[in-house]
Amino acid sequence: DDDDDDDDDDAQFGDWEVCDWEGVGGKEGERVVRVTVQKKNIGGSLVHWWKKGTEGGTGIDVSAITARKPGAADASSKIWNEATAAFKKRVADRVPIELDCAE
Repeated sequence: DDDDDDDDDDAQFGDWEVCDWEGVGGKEGERVVRVTVQKKNIGGSLVHWWKKGTEGGTGIDVSAITARKPGAADASSKIWNEATAAFKKRVADRVPIELDCAE
């Protein structure tokens, strides 16, 4: 019986396969394992681009991906910063409430 509240019970790995690789430079006959993973949806129409597929792997410049919508990252960053500033202001404006904890 698993008592934790993790949502990982429905996690999907994706798929894997062994296939032939026709590598760069005319090498033939090499075999590789191709792994397909599915990222968890992080909400609505929000898209998160990975800089690298594995920890320690070679990263890429995600801003160079042609499928990205121009300006979407800047717009998301602006919305995030505005929401963070509004949250901090609400916290700073809170009035403390004293509780009588005497028995």
